[in-house]
Amino acid sequence: MKDVIKEDDKESLLAAACEGHSVLMFDPFTHKLVKEVNKAHDDCVNCVRFLDSRLLATCSDDNNVALWDIRYLKTRLHLLCGHTNWVKNIEYASDCGKLLTSGFDGNIFTWDINSYCDGAIQGQKVFSHKMLMRSKLSPDASKLIVSTQEGKIILINNLDLNHLAEDMKEFLPQRLFTRRVQRDSSIRNRKQRNYFEMINDWPMGNGAGDIASIQVHNSNC
Repeated sequence: MKDVIKEDDKESLLAAACEGHSVLMFDPFTHKLVKEVNKAHDDCVNCVRFLDSRLLATCSDDNNVALWDIRYLKTRLHLLCGHTNWVKNIEYASDCGKLLTSGFDGNIFTWDINSYCDGAIQGQKVFSHKMLMRSKLSPDASKLIVSTQEGKIILINNLDLNHLAEDMKEFLPQRLFTRRVQRDSSIRNRKQRNYFEMINDWPMGNGAGDIASIQVHNSNC
């Protein structure tokens, strides 16, 4: 997975997560390799995400997430441990300074990046579903979109990451997946934080299988 950051008016970087355990950074205009991190992880690097003009996060099939300062790439800043299987996604909610990661262990963790200078960063498990495939924040971070192996998409609306773990106690995936969720019921509960909705009403004959990738279009762009 690639990510791009514009550090200032003069410099931009394109970062690529590589199967060969490395992270490569290019000048997107000249196509020249300008930085590289060899052996960034002990297995395939799945995702790279710029958090600001200096801080970079990567995740891997080695079950870990790493933080890097792009000015000093010889050593990582922190290794975030908590997942027990391949970590596939990194999202960042800049408004609350939380990194959000998901993996094939079926878990989504949040990490308080504001504390990365103070020592070890403790992750909090905020969502769990054994059939989880991928997760994505909406551009305004008001929704969390989760895709599953059953070809379904779970929407968490009015997202509040600070209370998601608490509100997760009411999440019953077996109830969602055994009946079609009516959109009207979600509209009635629109004022609630972290309320769940499922999308499975695909056109007849076009049912999804494993949903291995999701992207959100910002219609304001």
